[in-house]
Amino acid sequence: MAVCSPIELDVNVAPRKLLCKLRGVGGGIADRIAEHRPFASWDDLAARARLKPKVVVELHDLGASHVAKLRPVHAADSALDQTSAADDDMMRLDADSDEEEVRSSSDNAKEISEQTGWKNKLARWQRHKANFLERFSTDQYFDDEQDRAVADAYYAPLLVQTGGVVEYVALSQLLHQGRRFGGRGKVLFPCLDRHPDGTLRCIYTGRILSDSAGELVLACDEEHCVPQSWQASKTAHTGRDVHHMFAAWKCANGHRGNRPFGEGDVVKTGEWGDTCTVPRGEGEAAFDCKKQQALFLPTMNRGAVARATLYILTAYPGAMDSRRFPLASLDWLFCLG
Repeated sequence: MAVCSPIELDVNVAPRKLLCKLRGVGGGIADRIAEHRPFASWDDLAARARLKPKVVVELHDLGASHVAKLRPVHAADSALDQTSAADDDMMRLDADSDEEEVRSSSDNAKEISEQTGWKNKLARWQRHKANFLERFSTDQYFDDEQDRAVADAYYAPLLVQTGGVVEYVALSQLLHQGRRFGGRGKVLFPCLDRHPDGTLRCIYTGRILSDSAGELVLACDEEHCVPQSWQASKTAHTGRDVHHMFAAWKCANGHRGNRPFGEGDVVKTGEWGDTCTVPRGEGEAAFDCKKQQALFLPTMNRGAVARATLYILTAYPGAMDSRRFPLASLDWLFCLG
């Protein structure tokens, strides 16, 4: 049977898999909720996700909530009882998704596991919030003069050594020396990626992931500009380096996947960017056995992700599988970086 016991659930950030298991919610409704959130009220949820009144009432009875403080929902609520015939016709398309499923005991165990995983994620976010409240200050957001002074001191030996003409090998050695990863869990979401107003925003869309009070608004991931699957060996440890990591909305992160950055013929577009293709160059590995090389062109912050990618290529010589960087992507990186 579908989940029917009271649970602590935030519809604005809950994983799609968990939404699908709720009473009255199936794949179609879960997709609409994930596509249109965040919602500001129960009315907003009903209208934008095109939900029948009974589904909204059942979500409320389950203990589902939102980031915003919403008014109570009752079955007799006139605002939700009015559903047009056109809406009814649209809802019939999801009739199969609205029916409860009979699941085996193994499915129930999987459900419990997923709920536990979600609770663990929420617990981790509470630690992010505590670090944010402790470390972040809008009054001392960024000191440009101090940043320039630190950078000048860091690169000064390199400029003296090379006579002002910086070469790849010398820069790579400098970046490699004394590298410290630090605890990214304590600095990335709580501090480094915060905007002057205290919000945490998606690198690809600009959507607010966490508000100025540190509360989670949208499910977010650590986006690696250079995917860990591109490493030539398991000892590279590029996945721990915060210099090429950004906060990203989970949907945007999933859309990019592990495609290289670049520009070409657009085959699919979205809020987060474009999926592009270019003819695969001679000698370039065809991981997907296709003649076209797929690339990802972000909607925003292209320079930032290009520089972060070039940093990894410089600081970790030989650590990446070179076949993962087609010529079209490298050209784009150097132009933007």
